[in-house]
Amino acid sequence: MKKLTTILFLLSTISSFAQNVTLNYKIISNRKTNAMHLSSQGKVYYDVKKSATTGTIKATILEPVKVVLVLNENMRKYYQLWLHDGVYNVEINDSTHTIKFINSMLNDAYYAEKHTRDSLRVFEEAFEEQLNAQNISVDEKTRLQAQTDSVENVVTNTGYDNLIKNPTTFLAIDFLRYHIGANDFNKQKLNNLFNKLPNEFKTFPTYTLCKEALAINKIYTVGDTLKDVNFKLSTGKYFNACKDANGKYTYIDFHTGCKFKIKFYEEMKSTRKTLNQQINFVSVSDETDYATWLRYIKQDKTKWLNTCDFKGDLSPYHIQFNVYEFPTGILVNKQGVIIKNNIKEIDLTTLKNLLE
Repeated sequence: MKKLTTILFLLSTISSFAQNVTLNYKIISNRKTNAMHLSSQGKVYYDVKKSATTGTIKATILEPVKVVLVLNENMRKYYQLWLHDGVYNVEINDSTHTIKFINSMLNDAYYAEKHTRDSLRVFEEAFEEQLNAQNISVDEKTRLQAQTDSVENVVTNTGYDNLIKNPTTFLAIDFLRYHIGANDFNKQKLNNLFNKLPNEFKTFPTYTLCKEALAINKIYTVGDTLKDVNFKLSTGKYFNACKDANGKYTYIDFHTGCKFKIKFYEEMKSTRKTLNQQINFVSVSDETDYATWLRYIKQDKTKWLNTCDFKGDLSPYHIQFNVYEFPTGILVNKQGVIIKNNIKEIDLTTLKNLLE
């Protein structure tokens, strides 16, 4: 009875924090709109395969969610917007590829911020175009890459400066989520922004994840022993590279999205088949949905040790191992000591050469 009472209390608490979304949409187009799809990280909020010139989307969420809206089934054009608490309208002009909102301060703020980013990135696009040119020298490539990175730093710092002055939209939490997970921004500044968030944000799941992630101080690198790192596997068991290695090395693969994982595993099948007697292969997914994760594990059939904490960008695994792009690999010796990290490309020869 006590357990049931606890469950009911938790459910009532969650429902009290839930946000109810009512989004009325209108589509203006010079062609027939025969489908509409709204989703975020694999979760579908709206999906119709019929004429959808006007309509209403209703959803219940725990916090604002940035979604991708696709019109028609060719998926060539898409729009990004935020679902949030309340009733608001959106008008999409598919002929001019523009979007406007009524009674949505969050979406207005998002598109104002996007306009600023896009105007700054005009220069970055020019540098990237030159970077992709053929017969470019190493020195020129280095110079252009530095200029590209410089523009991106300006974009990020401009976004931070705007948010630190006005941290009362969910965009502040979204900025924190992205840059904490990417390990690419000054941690003290991120702490300053986090401390300025309003109290009402404390009910949001991402607020809690940001708080936990900012508290992580231990970063594992080459030479560190992983005796305190326990990966919970899809089987329900735990794997520790020190205690459970069974005389093997351990290769930890960090990747984004299960669809990517399948593609990556297809390229790695022969490598794993050849070295599975010498290496434990551990796959760390950034998936956020348990059912989706299990479904893709079943489909790929590669028998890696699969683990996921469903915290996405803010996974402690990503932060503790300083993972900022995918795929990233880490090789651990038989004693559980990291001997190589930040591995970006892997094949049979590379792995064999790394084994002692």
